Amino acid sequence: AARDVCAEHLRVAQEAGRGLARALMRMATLELLVGDPEGLERMKEAQEQARREGDLACELPAANNIMDGLQTVGRVRESFELALEQAERARQLGLADWQRQFQAMAAVAAMYLGEHGETLRLCDEVEAVARDPRTALQVRGVRLVALLELGGAAEVLALTPGLRADVGDAAPEATATCAYVDAAALWHLGRLEEAERAARSADLDLRSEYPELAHSILDWVVFERGGVPDPIADDSVRSALVHRLRAENDGVRHLAHGDADAAARLFDEAAEQWAPRWRYAELRCRWAAAESRRRAGAPRDEVVD
Repeated sequence: AARDVCAEHLRVAQEAGRGLARALMRMATLELLVGDPEGLERMKEAQEQARREGDLACELPAANNIMDGLQTVGRVRESFELALEQAERARQLGLADWQRQFQAMAAVAAMYLGEHGETLRLCDEVEAVARDPRTALQVRGVRLVALLELGGAAEVLALTPGLRADVGDAAPEATATCAYVDAAALWHLGRLEEAERAARSADLDLRSEYPELAHSILDWVVFERGGVPDPIADDSVRSALVHRLRAENDGVRHLAHGDADAAARLFDEAAEQWAPRWRYAELRCRWAAAESRRRAGAPRDEVVD
């Protein structure tokens, strides 16, 4: 029914020659929400039309949605470059809040790419001047993830209480980020019981990837505590990460059951799926594939390539 309504609005806008950008954006937003691959291209069409119409109130949100959509489908480098381009456009237009929002999106993309020098530089710039508290909280969460991936688990654990205190109920995604980084940092430090509690605290009902990522850390924690992780149910992951998460989950489960050969193949698959989306998760799975081959008795030259 919602698609029919959007299609009718689009038809009317096309016939009238007015409001086309916004009609395109409504349709594209719906398509992206339901995972329709046409949504991303339609959102680009909406942004271009909005620019022709001089409708900044449509153009800039559409650009933000495109960045998010590109990240979702693993085109993270494109998202990063678009975010920097749009940040510069916003600067030229004198739209400081939008400039900082696009810089925050660039920081997220740089984090996924594993380019943490750039991630931290962008976080510094945004935090220094951001007036929107949600944007400031977002980049503080991104900073924590970058620090974690740079080996700063202890530093992360010292910083998350401050972010939690500042968040309150205002930004549930920032709370989810804290749950993820706490779980991962505690796992890195070998504090497995605490890591399990932190991972299980992540609210899977939030519209955020971070609770799902926390549960991927939970798989490893359960394994290292001598257990077998639960399989990922078909309806338990709503985001586009589902295939990546399931491949890694299957690998950990096979490793826990002692089938290291199958685990290695699954981790190779998971690494390939993670590669365009998140460098840290890709490297984790490549390590896991090598460790699985070592456990299966493979020669050294097959364990480390």
